[in-house]
Amino acid sequence: MVYKFHTSIIRPMALERSWKTFLEIRIAWGGHTRKLIDFCNQEKGKLLSIDPKPANKRIQLKILLNRRAKLIRKPSLEVLPNLKGKSFDCVIIDGDHNWYTVYNELQLLEPIISENGAIFLHDISWPYGRRDLYYCPESIPPEFRHPYAKKGIIKGQSELAANGGHNPDLNNATLEGGPRNGVLTAIEDFMTIDPKWNLKKIEEPPGLGILTK
Repeated sequence: MVYKFHTSIIRPMALERSWKTFLEIRIAWGGHTRKLIDFCNQEKGKLLSIDPKPANKRIQLKILLNRRAKLIRKPSLEVLPNLKGKSFDCVIIDGDHNWYTVYNELQLLEPIISENGAIFLHDISWPYGRRDLYYCPESIPPEFRHPYAKKGIIKGQSELAANGGHNPDLNNATLEGGPRNGVLTAIEDFMTIDPKWNLKKIEEPPGLGILTK
């Protein structure tokens, strides 16, 4: 649901900083993709979207028919190493919400973000700020993958719910917190090795992180 931050945060920053190049990791149903395409059409920008399995065929067609947008249907960690030499003003990360993926995305993105740019990261608050989610568990090296189960999450409880809870149909880490667990943890660990970045946190669930230099 990154799109809910578009009008109040992302679009104003894009206009203020004259952003023209956008990179979006994960389309899902395309709510925010539509807004980004509209913005690029109005401001003569360009959008690159990365998603191995977009959920909405209509948004795929919208991208295909728009000369200012492009879709690459591969996992982000396969695509980003091939973007060396390019530059993006704005990156929106709303992909696989686990430490390994986000930490490596940030390291690969660092050299291709413009000096005036920013990285927006969704889900930095509960439930995935401190808990991994694996859309494709087999893609995560075993040494970086926590035990997980398709069980729901209960706020204030580390263990997964016996019944019900939040997102019971997803592969959630069985425990919350601890090293290398969750989106916010990945951001903080990235910042320890690259301290020139500043983080602004929008705590409104599920949270938005804004990284700027």
